[in-house]
Amino acid sequence: MNRPTWLAIGLLLCSGATAGAAGPNAADFVQRFGGPYWYAVHLQGQKAGYMRWQALCIDDGTGAHIRIEEYSKVAFVLDAGPQQIASRQTTDYDPGLRPRRIELWQNLMGRLSETTVEVGIDKLRITVTQPDGTHTRETPIPDDFGSEVAVTLAAAAGDIGPGWRKQLSAFDPYIGLVTEYVVTFEGKEPSPQGELTLLHTRVEKLGMTIKTWLDADGIIVRQSLNEIMGLELVRTTEDDALTEISGPAFASGISVGRPPRDPHKADRIALLASAAGGNVTELIPTTRRQRVVALPEGGAEVIVGIEPEPTQVGQLPLADPEFAAYLQPNEMTQSDSEAIASLARSIIGDERNAWTCARLLLDWVHKHLRKVNSEPRPVSALEVLQQGEGDCSEHALLLAALAKAAGIPPRVVIGLVYTDGTYAYHEWNELYVGQWVAMDPSWGRHTVGAGHIELAAGAADPEAMLANHLAVGRTMGTLFLKFKPASIQ
Repeated sequence: MNRPTWLAIGLLLCSGATAGAAGPNAADFVQRFGGPYWYAVHLQGQKAGYMRWQALCIDDGTGAHIRIEEYSKVAFVLDAGPQQIASRQTTDYDPGLRPRRIELWQNLMGRLSETTVEVGIDKLRITVTQPDGTHTRETPIPDDFGSEVAVTLAAAAGDIGPGWRKQLSAFDPYIGLVTEYVVTFEGKEPSPQGELTLLHTRVEKLGMTIKTWLDADGIIVRQSLNEIMGLELVRTTEDDALTEISGPAFASGISVGRPPRDPHKADRIALLASAAGGNVTELIPTTRRQRVVALPEGGAEVIVGIEPEPTQVGQLPLADPEFAAYLQPNEMTQSDSEAIASLARSIIGDERNAWTCARLLLDWVHKHLRKVNSEPRPVSALEVLQQGEGDCSEHALLLAALAKAAGIPPRVVIGLVYTDGTYAYHEWNELYVGQWVAMDPSWGRHTVGAGHIELAAGAADPEAMLANHLAVGRTMGTLFLKFKPASIQ
C-alpha cells in the first residue's frame, strides 16, 4: 500500500495559488510569461520525473483569455515494482485572473480519470469520470477564491517584499478540494539565476508549508515540500527534464527484526522510535490505544495496547447529528449507489444492534474480497466491489462504504502493522457503534491488537483520506522503529 506520492506531487503543483486581481491583456501576459518552463521532479534527493508549465492565449469566440497548461510525469519503484503517474491540467482564466474552467487528466499507475471543474458565480460544479462511472457534485466558492497567476504578476512588478502576505482559497483538482493557503514573504536569496524571492505557502488544513523560490520575472525556479519524501521541483532545460529515469525506490514497510513474542498475541508492546530530521511525536499520535512519550533528540517511546470490545452499543439508525458528516457519500465511498446500499441491506438483514452489524459487514468484506499483496492505485469502493479483490486499502474502503450505507459512521485508519519482522504500511477502520472501535477487515479482526500502530485516522472522504496518506509520506524513509527490550507483555 502506497499512495502518498501522487497526492503530494499534486499538492505541490497547485501550491502557488493566491487571490486574483485586475488582469493583464492575455496576449501580453503570454508574451512575457508564457514559457514553456521545464522542471525536474526529485524525491528523496533522486530525480523522479518532470513537469512542464506553459501559458497560452486562447480565443474561443468570446474573446482572448489566458490558459495555463501543466503536464507532469513521475516514475518510482515500490517494493521492486516499477510505477508511473502522469497528469495534464489546463486552467482557463477570466479577465480578473479567476479560474473559470479547470480540466485534469490523470493516469495513476494505470488507473485513468478525468476531472472537470466549471466555475459559476457562487458554486463550483465538479465532475469526476473514473472507472466506476461519472460523479458530479457542487461546492460553494469562497470569497477569496483565486489563482496562482497574481503571484507571478506581483513578483514581476516588485510588489513582494517585507510584510507581504496573501490569504486565499483555490481548488486543487488533484485532491478534489477547495484548499486554504496563506502565502508569506520570507526573504531574498542569492542564486546563479540572480536574486530570488522566497515565499512560504502554508496549507492550513494539512499543517504543511511549501517553499517557493521566484526569479525577478515571477517564475518559479525551485519549489519544495521536504517533509513529504523530500519532494522538490527544480527548473531545468527540456533535454534534462526529459532524460529517461526509473525513479527512486521505496519500501512499503520498516524493518524491525523478530521480537521474542508475536505483537498480535500480546496485550501491550513498546517500541523505540526515531525520525530523521524530525520529532516522532509529530509523526505518531497519542490515541486511546497508543501512547507516545517524547525522548531526547526527537525520539519517542511508543506504547501500544489492544482494542477491547465495545461496552457502549447503540441501535441502528445512529441518528446523532455529530456523526452526519461521517455518513456522507462521495466519489470514493459511494454509499448512495444501489449496488452498495442493497449489499449492505442484504448483509445486516433485520439486525439493528450496531456492533453486531459492524461485525457482519466486516466478515462479508473479509470473506468475499480476494486478497492481493499490493494495489497502489487509488480506486473507489464501487470499483473494489466490481473487481472483487484488493489489498488492505480496498478492504477498508469497501467496509467504510458499506458501513455508511448501513448507517454506521466509519473512519479509515492508516498506520503500520507488524508482519514477519517488518512494520508494513497498512489501512484498517474504526466504526462507531455507540463508541469507536478499531477493526481490520483485511485481517478479519473484529478488534485490532497491539501490533497495529496508528499514524492518522479520519472520515472516509477526500479531505481526511488525503491527510491520512500524507501522514505516510511524512514517515516514509524517515521513521525508524525497534522493539524495546523486555517490552512485550
